[in-house]
Amino acid sequence: MLIGIVMWVALRRGSVFTLAKRVPFFWPAMAFIGMAALSLFWSVRPEVTWHRLHRLLYPIGIFALGDIFSSACETEKNPAVKLAGFFIAGCVARSLYDMIRVPLAYTSGVSLFDAGNMRDPQMYMAALCLVLAMMGYRRWRVWVPGIVGSILCLSAGLVLHFKRGVWFAFLVSIVLLAIRGKRWRMLVTVAVVAIFGLMLPQVRERLHRLEDVFLTSTGGRMALWREVAPQLLPRYPQGMGWSAVANEDLAAWAEYVQPKLNHLHNNVLEIALETGWAGLFAWTSWMALLLFILFRQSKEPSRSGDRALAAGVLCAVVGLLLNGMVEYNFGDTEILLLYCMLAGLAAAQCGNKVERVS
Repeated sequence: MLIGIVMWVALRRGSVFTLAKRVPFFWPAMAFIGMAALSLFWSVRPEVTWHRLHRLLYPIGIFALGDIFSSACETEKNPAVKLAGFFIAGCVARSLYDMIRVPLAYTSGVSLFDAGNMRDPQMYMAALCLVLAMMGYRRWRVWVPGIVGSILCLSAGLVLHFKRGVWFAFLVSIVLLAIRGKRWRMLVTVAVVAIFGLMLPQVRERLHRLEDVFLTSTGGRMALWREVAPQLLPRYPQGMGWSAVANEDLAAWAEYVQPKLNHLHNNVLEIALETGWAGLFAWTSWMALLLFILFRQSKEPSRSGDRALAAGVLCAVVGLLLNGMVEYNFGDTEILLLYCMLAGLAAAQCGNKVERVS
């Protein structure tokens, strides 16, 4: 199936080399997929790696998605913009559900800080980045009430999950977006929203608890980064195997590790631990090229919708990668699909450029 998808995309564009030339991060992505798949042969738990190999099909879909949503130069409508709109609409619907679910869970006795999850706020963050970037797109200006409503709903969903890493990642990515586009009013708006957020006692309490993260005694991130990672990484330069790390592997090198925790809470460290240094090199090359391409697309003299979409995708990817410094979000299936969708939008923009040139 994987080979079939690659061949389908390649045949539509002439050859694999044509595809690689059109989408510069093709080879690093394929190299990472190859290293992760090959890790099956030296995995410490080959049966677990085998049952997780299907996740490696998702990055292949990036290039099929880019091929499907590439549009010809003579059209004024970019179908990739529609895909971004559908994603935003889905996130808004989910945030409305959370605005009912989380208060109900809290009133039934569930801790407010435990009612959320790590997945949904990252979706809301990406959707907010896309909405804020696309506000300047002339075809979206007629939907001002809908855009304002979407921002309010997504912001509420982002806050309700009380995930500090996503908050900080979103703020940094939005500041970068505002500076990149010289949209100073956006900076003022973000500052005002942040101030109002700090007025909520639950937000202040959540931020006050941030000091717990820096304690190794809690068995969380700091124990993993200071005690476990320095011990495990040198012992497995080839990697322990794709998705093969278990809680006992981590607990063996620290005084205390939280039960059921089976990753290092960091994309870079976990990818190095699972796929080795070669896999980490391929992954970082892939992400670096993706960011470079999106940055270049966001300032190219093309259609305003293309530039706005590229800026929004760039902002969302930066946010995901920043949050990935404190959370292994690349290993979550839904967030991996989000990475792939955003990279697919970048690949579609690459196809647009090639078609306009030709």
